[in-house]
This record gives sequence, structure tokens and C-alpha cells, in this order.
Amino acid sequence: MTVTDSASRQLTLSTNGGGNFYTAEGLVPPFLVEIAYQGRTVSMSQSQQSGACNACHTDPPQNGAPGRIYTP
Repeated sequence: MTVTDSASRQLTLSTNGGGNFYTAEGLVPPFLVEIAYQGRTVSMSQSQQSGACNACHTDPPQNGAPGRIYTP
């Protein structure tokens, strides 16, 4: 996953076995987020103000998010 902040700083993060990720880097909101897997990239359609991804990527989904994100 790549996170780009409003200062054009990019971080590439990997998830752990539970699908969670974390950085202690001081990113400047809003953020753009994209996920790449097996040569395919999907970007979020809107920038985000918070890194609390599980606030919207829930079951059932909140705020227009597609719900939980899974890879095949």
C-alpha cells in the first residue's frame, strides 16, 4: 500500500497477517491511499483526513467505503 500526504511525501507500507498496518511517520493530511496486489492497483476515490481506516472499512461499511478489504 502507498500513502501520499499533502506534502507529496510517499510511504510504502505492508500489512501484517491480520491485514493491519502502522507508521509512526508524521504525515500531513489529507492522504491519498492506493493498494497494489499481483500487478493490480486500486486507489481510494477520495483523500482522507484520518488514518483510522477501520472507521469506514467496517462490516457493514460506513461513509461510502466498500467495507473490509480482502485479497484473493
